[in-house]
Amino acid sequence: MKRAIALTVPLLIFIAVLVPIIAAERGLPVNARSALDNYIAYRRRIEGAALQTQLIVHASRPWNFTPKMSAVAIGDSARYQTAYGFSGQPLAIPTPGPPGTVDVLNEYAPHPGDGRMPLPFPPEDVWCVRLDTGQQNFAVVFVALHQDLYNGAWIIHEPTSGLEEALSAIGCDLK
Repeated sequence: MKRAIALTVPLLIFIAVLVPIIAAERGLPVNARSALDNYIAYRRRIEGAALQTQLIVHASRPWNFTPKMSAVAIGDSARYQTAYGFSGQPLAIPTPGPPGTVDVLNEYAPHPGDGRMPLPFPPEDVWCVRLDTGQQNFAVVFVALHQDLYNGAWIIHEPTSGLEEALSAIGCDLK
């Protein structure tokens, strides 16, 4: 009995260490890849941008991703509030500004009575993606798995102006 335990414990430790390493090396999960592909197609349709994926990095600290790091959330979630779906149609309502100003889209405000809930933060998983825009520069997006007890959805976040700080906080090196 002691010998079985002595052999089993190291094996379990080995498996516990090896499985996350293998999972991390497999790359972007299938549903996250689908969301990214839909986002790229959406951007090509809206802007005519010739986006191509340059680099994908798994965030080592996804729990540090906050709503302030996201300028806009894009996704086709039936459960969670996003500003736009991949069709490009606004899914949020304009937030009225002072008289004489242009209304600003509040990406987390739902349509009246649509029943969708705010994105749960922090996300369970985050991937940082550098996209080649074809114009000697690049764009960065975050592909985040937002999940509650019952559902989950991969949502694309376009970053705010504090991109370098966000990348550092969540542990993504896109250089």
